[in-house]
Amino acid sequence: MNIYKIRATIYRDLREFLTNYAVLILLIMPPAMAGLYGMTPRLEGTEIPDIMIFVVLGTALSAMATNIPLMLYAEENEHGTLKLVTHTKSDLMNGLIGRSILTLIVTAVVTVVSLIIIDGLYIVSFQIMIGYTAAAVIFLNLGLWTGLLAKLQSTSTVYGAMILFFLGMTPIVETLNLPAGNIIIAIAGLTPVYQMMAIHNNAGIMPCVILTIWLIATVFLVYIAVLKRTKTL
Repeated sequence: MNIYKIRATIYRDLREFLTNYAVLILLIMPPAMAGLYGMTPRLEGTEIPDIMIFVVLGTALSAMATNIPLMLYAEENEHGTLKLVTHTKSDLMNGLIGRSILTLIVTAVVTVVSLIIIDGLYIVSFQIMIGYTAAAVIFLNLGLWTGLLAKLQSTSTVYGAMILFFLGMTPIVETLNLPAGNIIIAIAGLTPVYQMMAIHNNAGIMPCVILTIWLIATVFLVYIAVLKRTKTL
């Protein structure tokens, strides 16, 4: 681990965050959704439904933690710029760590801004913060995994959209009025955002177990992607 290379990656990516229009759109997406949900008519004095808040949280996680590193790595792979700055596995790991640190910080900031806009800060608790942190790392790992393997930006768009709709916005299935035993409900109930909802509803230890399984699985996927990408350096 080289702290100077990690810091250089953070500075380089920060400039990219501020100048890349695609990244800027991703940064705006969660607050914009929070604003739309915040304007939903409701009885005076009542709080916004929890499901809307968790949809916003899931959107922030998938848009920020997953799609930003996915998009940046896919762009670097397509144009060959990753090879110009990465010559060894150590270089790849330093870049990955630096990008991950900045992505998680930006994800946290955008999430807080979105919660303020939607008046959803009341859901914040120590348990939710732990669950959200685990979910953020899970979504980050998904972005790193797919980004390291994606060779084209068009491919990254497909991967990112699938993760956004099938993992980030899964609480929307609650609005479909599906029966309790429906397979869609059962599958959605295993996703990271649903575990945060379960933690918020004091569902016991099982959500933490499921999040731990997700963490182990996604860390393994990133490890495999790093090994495969190292062979092409």
